[in-house]
Amino acid sequence: MKDSDFETNLGIEFGNKRINLKSPVGFYDLLTRYRRYVKAIMFDTIQITTGEYKIEKDKYRSLQNEKEEILKDYYVWLSNLNLSQTKYMDNVSTILEINNAMIFDLNENPEDLAKRTLNAEGVDIKEFKVGDKETSLEKTLETKITNKGIEYRTRMNQQIDQINKIILDSNKTVKPNELTDLQNQLNLIRVDVDKYNSLEPVDKVGLEVKHAQLEDMLNEAFKQIQNKEQEISQGLPFTPLQELNPSDAVEFQLPAPKPRQEAASRIPQALKTVTQYVNNISKSYSDNVRKALLKLPNSKITYDQNLQIRNRTTYKKDIAKDIKENTLRFLKNEGLIGEDKKPSA
Repeated sequence: MKDSDFETNLGIEFGNKRINLKSPVGFYDLLTRYRRYVKAIMFDTIQITTGEYKIEKDKYRSLQNEKEEILKDYYVWLSNLNLSQTKYMDNVSTILEINNAMIFDLNENPEDLAKRTLNAEGVDIKEFKVGDKETSLEKTLETKITNKGIEYRTRMNQQIDQINKIILDSNKTVKPNELTDLQNQLNLIRVDVDKYNSLEPVDKVGLEVKHAQLEDMLNEAFKQIQNKEQEISQGLPFTPLQELNPSDAVEFQLPAPKPRQEAASRIPQALKTVTQYVNNISKSYSDNVRKALLKLPNSKITYDQNLQIRNRTTYKKDIAKDIKENTLRFLKNEGLIGEDKKPSA
């Protein structure tokens, strides 16, 4: 396991706690884009009146496009992991849980994800629609924020300046204890940012993007200071830290992945796993089978179809059979398996 294949990001929100997330290079950027997408959904979800919500069609289309772009980049990234990175993704429970939750959300329609998120925040939804026409009852979320939400937003605007002050102060020192002290100051800001979790649901919806910006500014500030610490400890010339713009803090782009020999060598193993599944009536559509399916070329549509079959509410007794038949059909159409259910040569 090479250190250059992995990166560690500190203080990442995970459930009700914060963790130091070690992951293959590129995963954190994808995770950040996904989190931004989820927050954008809630920002674009408009409350018409009590219990009634909608997303305008143009914004819905934009969300759909963003979702597809993240998924496309994710599958490119996944296919280019080397063997040690793949084993890490498959065997470390924390990264596996985060990854599975992300992919589950990205395979939902924005409307369904918005409804699930609102329900989790205790909102009773009477109606949710996707449409263009505004009603006379519709108001912007900005006008619905409570006084507590307004106070939080004001403090967050102040914290943006404070984060950049800490970054500038970091450029003035090379002493490890002073750099540690600056990181402690960032941790105090994080405590204040985390008060978002105690806001009213209507405030959370209205302040989703502001909260996301502060979260990512903090993560980037930590990353810059930690990189400087590492460069100093190794006797390397260090790069001056850059001030952050909150609107840019969530704009992470996935670098173009470099082809890896190991990726091609894993396809036969993935094909073997999926083939064993379709050939054996006792084999279930397990997590290992699903991950193997994703590693096969052109499998995204089949994977999504299988997810829809799993989640359907009718003909439940045929779900397992229909998933297996759909997967077998994909293997045959792609020429990955013969008509006799044997792997093709």
